Amino acid sequence: MPTDAVYAVAWADPEIVAAAKAGAGVLHFGGSQFFAGLPVRFQQTWWKAGDSETQNNTGTYVYPNAISDDVVYGNFCGAAWAPLLDGAVKYNVETKNPRPEIFVRALSSLVLVRDEALLLEVGLGKGKLLVSGLNHAEGQNSPIGNWLLARMIDEAASDAPAKVQWDADSIMPKIVVPDGVTLGFERLGTYSESGVWNSYRSMNHDVPNWVCRQNKVDSAVSWKTATVKSADAEKVTFLFAGGTGYATTAKSKGFELSFNGQALIPFDVVETFDGQTTAFAWSSADGSATLEFEAKKELAPNDKYGIFKLTVPASLVKPNQAQDISVRSLGDGSSRWFGINLYTDFSDLAPSAAQ
Repeated sequence: MPTDAVYAVAWADPEIVAAAKAGAGVLHFGGSQFFAGLPVRFQQTWWKAGDSETQNNTGTYVYPNAISDDVVYGNFCGAAWAPLLDGAVKYNVETKNPRPEIFVRALSSLVLVRDEALLLEVGLGKGKLLVSGLNHAEGQNSPIGNWLLARMIDEAASDAPAKVQWDADSIMPKIVVPDGVTLGFERLGTYSESGVWNSYRSMNHDVPNWVCRQNKVDSAVSWKTATVKSADAEKVTFLFAGGTGYATTAKSKGFELSFNGQALIPFDVVETFDGQTTAFAWSSADGSATLEFEAKKELAPNDKYGIFKLTVPASLVKPNQAQDISVRSLGDGSSRWFGINLYTDFSDLAPSAAQ
């Protein structure tokens, strides 16, 4: 890919990262690839900030920068920013990588202090990566939205080096899965909700989760698998991490898993919390496809976290392509959820093989 260019992406693949490393600029509009993200609303009533992650929003602080200096007064986003901030996503930048340069910071309350950003930048080799959680879909109808987008392109294309460098190779996670299976979650698509919760590896409320709930019909989460190199076997198995939760809330009609656009397996949250049962399974109507769940951690009597294995007939698989998986709610009126974790290295599940 040309390195004297600026790329706009929702997910950075190895080719994009390589181009940035060689000098290209990247505008990234899907920061959940790197950070845990939560939606925010535009509000100036800071005293209404709550004590939960989803309500933890007291406004913004804008640091001096070439992108927004001409449209910010008093170091905060005023009412003209409302289309960009309402429905935006703030990203928690407390990661193992160096703290990015933050242009627009999302302020937390004193109850839950978090280091979060709406617009940030890091250097990748000779190039730059700008990550924006602003609501550009709505912002495109406002003068300030178009102004900011133009300045972001200018910043990504400029020769001025980024103040903070990330290792370009480290942001593309290693893929290691047990023999005989394909990585079932490599790239996030759409989601109804995100949060910093748990996983089978950590119960410290420090793991990003992307979920859908049974609070309304068609609430959904979708993603892509790793590329299936061969579908010579009769069936193909995909592995990914995630969980189900809020089992004590009202039942609805459950969830439905689709594979490459075909509705395949109905299922629901795990309700068994007897301290012994860890294996659960659901099947398609004809029995040709199965979804297995090995629960490894739990918060009784509501949530379980573990490993999912989806096995489908090879006839449904697109050879030499990433496959599309989605889960949607069939019912409403419930807080029951299904969620996924962006893990790609399953070295802890031996024996393993790199993909």
